Amino acid sequence: MHLTGYVPKNSGATIASGYDIGNGPDISSCVGSIIWSKLKPYRNHKTLGSLNAAGLVASNLKITFDEVIFILKIFL
Repeated sequence: MHLTGYVPKNSGATIASGYDIGNGPDISSCVGSIIWSKLKPYRNHKTLGSLNAAGLVASNLKITFDEVIFILKIFL
């Protein structure tokens, strides 16, 4: 489980248990505004290059354990 964003090879910013914010499904309608406000800047940035060009650093993305659990439940 990842509470801090990271970028796997050939991917965008990823959090929780592998949710790729840039390439994964849009979960904006499934999470509250607090969680979405953290994830939204990373949405649609599908590569490390895209994140860098936007001035985003995946490791600056931090979510709580409870937020991870909430995101994981969306995919169950």
